[in-house]
Amino acid sequence: MSDWKKTKYPKGTEVHVNLVDDNSLAIGHLLNDYDEDDSVMPYIELTDGRKVYGYECFWIPVEEVPEDIRKKFEDKVKESQDAIL
Repeated sequence: MSDWKKTKYPKGTEVHVNLVDDNSLAIGHLLNDYDEDDSVMPYIELTDGRKVYGYECFWIPVEEVPEDIRKKFEDKVKESQDAIL
């Protein structure tokens, strides 16, 4: 038997995002409830105000990211934002 769990995340869940179109990293939050048994695609608002659907990126809830990886990801996001400014 698989120990795979069904994923459900409430609206407002903070997520780490890797955008497919330009391979950039971002942080955002879900604008809708997500349930993998449902056909509703997750909709994510990024901290810069852009909005993307789940099929436009790879995303994972921050709570599921190990602490050391979370810190590295957030540092990379900050570096990329600073480079733009």
